[in-house]
Amino acid sequence: MHRLLRVFPLVTGLGLSLTFGAASCAKVPLLAPTGTVINLTVASSTAALNSSINIIAVLIENGQQSTSGTGTAATSSSTTGAGTPVQDGTVVSFTTSIGTIEPAEAKTVNGKVAVALKTSGESGTATITAYSGGAKSTSTIKIGAANAKTVTVSASPQNLASSGGSTIVSALVVDESGNGLAGATVSFSTTKGSLSATTGTTNSSGIATTVLTTTGAADVTATIAAISGKVTIGVSSKATVSVTGPTGAVSVSAPASFSINVGTTVPVSNVTINYGDGSSKTLGAISGTQSVTHTYAFVGIFDVTVSATDADGIVTTSSTQVAVTGISGSISASASSITRGTPVTFTASVLPSTTAIDHYSWDFGDLTSADSTSNVQSHVYALTTASGTLTVTVRVYPQTGSSFTMSMQISIPTQKGSITLSGPTSGTTSISTAVTYSIDVGSTVALTNITLDYGDGSTPRALGSFSGSRTDTKFYSVPSSATASGAYTVTASGRDPDGNTVTSSLTIVVQKLNGTLAVTTGGSSLTPTQLTFTIASGQTTALIDRYFWDFNDAPAAGATWESTSNVSPTHQYTRGAWLAKVTVYPVYGAAFTITVQVPIN
Repeated sequence: MHRLLRVFPLVTGLGLSLTFGAASCAKVPLLAPTGTVINLTVASSTAALNSSINIIAVLIENGQQSTSGTGTAATSSSTTGAGTPVQDGTVVSFTTSIGTIEPAEAKTVNGKVAVALKTSGESGTATITAYSGGAKSTSTIKIGAANAKTVTVSASPQNLASSGGSTIVSALVVDESGNGLAGATVSFSTTKGSLSATTGTTNSSGIATTVLTTTGAADVTATIAAISGKVTIGVSSKATVSVTGPTGAVSVSAPASFSINVGTTVPVSNVTINYGDGSSKTLGAISGTQSVTHTYAFVGIFDVTVSATDADGIVTTSSTQVAVTGISGSISASASSITRGTPVTFTASVLPSTTAIDHYSWDFGDLTSADSTSNVQSHVYALTTASGTLTVTVRVYPQTGSSFTMSMQISIPTQKGSITLSGPTSGTTSISTAVTYSIDVGSTVALTNITLDYGDGSTPRALGSFSGSRTDTKFYSVPSSATASGAYTVTASGRDPDGNTVTSSLTIVVQKLNGTLAVTTGGSSLTPTQLTFTIASGQTTALIDRYFWDFNDAPAAGATWESTSNVSPTHQYTRGAWLAKVTVYPVYGAAFTITVQVPIN
């Protein structure tokens, strides 16, 4: 070898054999001679974790320290000279403070060796040392986090809704060259809330992320090596809302008032009140104080909730309770003892008085009823109303909720009915004469089933029910077989409201009709003659249907006639004594005949 030839005279001078010198050369590593300079060149001044960086060492005899390359050369003595590469096979050793050098030793070829720095998960500044013989050179490489220059922290979103939430926090790590630093470990911390991860490894763009979940504002800090950055996550203020209900109890169908107060600091998009009975009302975007009313249809205790929704969709609520009671009341009357035929006024009093009523349905206890929108109702009990106690009921129909009833009792006093029958003042009449009866039952108690029995065996007249006075007309008829006038007991009867039968009677004498038949002549013989029938005094109002005249000289022409007049037509007699007669046919009763002598000279 070239080096061996140069060393050989020295060895000879020491009295050593060539063979010994050759054996020593084979066992002892070939190192750089004195005056050698090692120039280190690294592929990059920075390295990622778990990566590989190429390193080149150039050994120059009598050389000069190189100022080129990316590595940082150590200061070493140098001499002037040709600067030739060291002998091939010169062993160069390498060390590093972080990571490993592979291989740790290498032999020069043309004065040069190439190795690689293998990084691990450790960050820091690695000091690379290359040495051979008395020559030595160092260079530094920043590994992982050691390469960081700045950490910029951001959050998306940076402002959370009033209820808080989650946001993605990103830390961008930039190295000295302004590039994103990949593979670096970043530590995260927060002043409020929780992080999904307290450490993260930057991606190829130099970004590490975590997720913050918080209900309040928080600062999140990202730290790598001694460099840190911070971002503040804000939380919006919550909307404020409150509700105040009515004091005391509220009844069904009576308006209940609620006061709603919405704070003015945080605008709301909508306010809704839920009354707790299955109904609610949307009030829209309100602020300040607003009153609303609601009418409950059921008895119970209801939870009333007001919900305010802010611009972020966050809902703030406030609640209160309201106790709803039933409706009560009573009925009063203008009189406790009722006079038949006189109006009585009933008043339905509903409590509370603010209750909204749709209508009232009245039952007066006498099988009559009425509906009204007023709580006051007038009623007249008929004169036929029986005495006793009646129950007056009113069903109240609220505008909301179920109906209910109220009742009271009234008294109908006992008052026996009366009836008075009156007829002709003389008590005497005749057949076929209109007889007028007056029936008076008074005006305070009406009678039912009123009948008038004429006493002559005929069917009594049914007059029905009435109060006050009424008249009735009767025509009597005496049978033809009767030889004298008839006396009849006439009775009026009826039943009062309490079921009592009351009567009144009188006696009436009915006479048979009679009268006289007169002859009218010319005063001389053979003159025309007329017959005139005259009803007896006191019977002139009798109704006559017709007269049948018989001059009794048949077969003379015109011997018989029939007329409705009480005066016959004229008739021419021949001489002689004739017995003329007239048969009278009353409208009611039997016919009768009267005769008269007619002498014709």
